[in-house]
Amino acid sequence: MTQAEHILRLLQQRGPMGLTALEILEECGSFRAAARIEELRKAGHEIETRTEKIPSGKRIARYILHPPDTLFDAPGPSTAHYMQEAA
Repeated sequence: MTQAEHILRLLQQRGPMGLTALEILEECGSFRAAARIEELRKAGHEIETRTEKIPSGKRIARYILHPPDTLFDAPGPSTAHYMQEAA
């Protein structure tokens, strides 16, 4: 498993809590969290970066994976009707 794949699995597990660069380093051994996140983004994953201020006053990045928009991924009865009207 690549570092990016490991990070993706952790992001999926953490949900809205996401991961910080330090957590990525501790869990995956990656010193280049931003580069791995960029790889995942280029692969089509929607990952938000939030900047947080920690008690020491420093700012850190927290990465949060957003689930894919499933509205049009698998047309069911409701979306199939809409898609026919839109065409």
